[in-house]
Amino acid sequence: LPSPVEAQGYRTPLVLPGLYSVRPNITANMWSSPSSSFSLPPATGVPTSPTQPKQTFDGATEGATAPTHAELTEKLRLACERCSSSSDACIAFVAKMSDVGSHTSISAETGGVVGLCRVFSGTLKKGATIEVLEPRYNPLIPDEYRVTLTINQLYIMQGPDFSPIDRVPAGHICCVGGLQDHVIKSATLSSYVECPSFTPLAVTTPIVRIAVRPKSATDLPPLLEGLKKLNRVDPQVELELANDGRSQILCVCGEVHAQRCLRDLTETFAQVEIEADPPSVAVRETIVPPGEGPPQQVGSEEKEHIGRTCDITLQALPLPEGICKCVEENKEAYNLMHAMEKGALSDEMREASTPMIEKFIEDLKAQFEECKWGAYWDKAWVFSEKLPNLLLNCCKNFCSEECCTPFAQRYKQSAPLDQSTTYKATKALKQGFERLCAKGPLCQEPLSGVCFVIHDVQFHEEPEEAETVLVEKTEEELEKEALEKKKEQVEEEVDAKYAKKREETSKQRLTVEENEAMLQKVLNTSARPESFLWGLGDVMADACMAAFADQPRRLVEPVFECHIMLSGEAGRIYGIVHERRGEVMDDVLVEGTDMQHLTCQIPAAASFGLADELRKRLAGASQCQLRFSHWQVLEQDPFWVPSTEDEKEEFGEEGQASSENVAADLIARVCACKRLITKQKLDAEKLKYSVAL
Repeated sequence: LPSPVEAQGYRTPLVLPGLYSVRPNITANMWSSPSSSFSLPPATGVPTSPTQPKQTFDGATEGATAPTHAELTEKLRLACERCSSSSDACIAFVAKMSDVGSHTSISAETGGVVGLCRVFSGTLKKGATIEVLEPRYNPLIPDEYRVTLTINQLYIMQGPDFSPIDRVPAGHICCVGGLQDHVIKSATLSSYVECPSFTPLAVTTPIVRIAVRPKSATDLPPLLEGLKKLNRVDPQVELELANDGRSQILCVCGEVHAQRCLRDLTETFAQVEIEADPPSVAVRETIVPPGEGPPQQVGSEEKEHIGRTCDITLQALPLPEGICKCVEENKEAYNLMHAMEKGALSDEMREASTPMIEKFIEDLKAQFEECKWGAYWDKAWVFSEKLPNLLLNCCKNFCSEECCTPFAQRYKQSAPLDQSTTYKATKALKQGFERLCAKGPLCQEPLSGVCFVIHDVQFHEEPEEAETVLVEKTEEELEKEALEKKKEQVEEEVDAKYAKKREETSKQRLTVEENEAMLQKVLNTSARPESFLWGLGDVMADACMAAFADQPRRLVEPVFECHIMLSGEAGRIYGIVHERRGEVMDDVLVEGTDMQHLTCQIPAAASFGLADELRKRLAGASQCQLRFSHWQVLEQDPFWVPSTEDEKEEFGEEGQASSENVAADLIARVCACKRLITKQKLDAEKLKYSVAL
């Protein structure tokens, strides 16, 4: 391995890309590296860069003129590239928080957790004042995501022991105590607030979820504290809260990782008895083309959704695979476009990232042409932030150059200071689209590969009866429960009456001027314009949900790549893999031995207990290793029921006589993990693959 002095010259652009964002000749390697996942904070504006008093840089005097932000960034870059320990700019990266255990001599001083740190420039000294920068920190907004701390505990690792030390020069690794209340997973230590944060470590996305809860309700506070410690020391753990408010959802990478996390919770972090539900996997929701007939075209099947604030005519289509793949391969440029649209980048960073974004737009446009969607390129309005979902604007009576600019051109613009009524309405429609893409209708999992097409938007006034119901005062002797029931009943009657009226007049379409005038009138006369705009987003989300429900719905499940090494014949392996809906991709005999190497692909939902089953059925003569491979569409319809007499005779009335619906089972498991209310009940036989506790 090269020495730190040699290695930091080419590693610094990868781990500290923020030091290069102000340079006009930004290198392509900084953005195109697979290990780069630049985090973009919500920054706006370019304030003057404050410097700490009595702090000089490379011999600058105290009374000298303060250098500009670009000059300080350039000097910090040179100090990191040269691995200079003589520089007064101390920059270090806390890669992870590590548990030292209760048996070490420093556990009482550090709270049982220390930060594993690498010094890149300067010298990290005991007693020095340092800035702790979160991954979301932006040097242009130095007051956010930053904590000032004094280093009082500095150690060097020597085998199982931690030896105190007073100073650590650049290029060395050490442990820093006292960070347990300020650092989660990783952080940047710097003596200057102008230093950007390091790129977070690239980790595998957690796809396995386990709902955990204490056996005794009194042990809930220790469990919550233990989960916080586990989340702090393990970079691959994520935490979510279930809908019941009592269970915590632990998101991990796989079965072995889940076993380790549960054992650490019970024995080290929480030290309480816990209950864990059977594991479930993260899925995505999508739609597929119909099995029979020609492929659907834009405008072939429209659905009108009548709401309290507006009527929206929508259509849902599967997004072509080529477009989805292009977005996934250019995720960095995709995120930068969203950040640039929000105004979260400085002028220098906008200029530096423009070439990469323009190249991504060219590739995306080529994919539109290749997928025969070139006619809709200028109508591509919004791409969802996390996964490839598209909103096409084919509406003729609600569009303006200011508000309905195509996605490929909008990143060059910024939000107008004087926001018009139409701009606020379009923003509400976008938010409704984003809300549904984040939580789909099947099991509140994100959508992927779905295109929604807006064909018509009609604004109208809310019914007066509905507003009267909301502000109506009742007699004091009425109970609260009876009052709420009465309000709901009246509102339902009003909605039904109003929907019928709108259906009768739905053919009378407003022009662009009439539609905007109606929107302006509703906002001016509304007592709560913000509530009206929020309701507009709800109508958009409901309309997208209704259009989504009209198409063949499917799940997208994660798939593991499985490597199996065994001695002897591999015939039994094929049976085990096929039982778990897997496929053997390669079977190679290791030369000079009797070992065979099999490469398989197994769905993550069917991988639980695979290692134990292989050991039992092959008498311990095999070992396997799993890692995430890709996402694939599960072709089974989760809502399929037998319709013909032959199907009912073969599968039973509910389709569960001789086969199980895997897609419906996945939805039931996800809903059970999140504590969502469903009509389905889990069968005990379907949960035979579970994590061994």
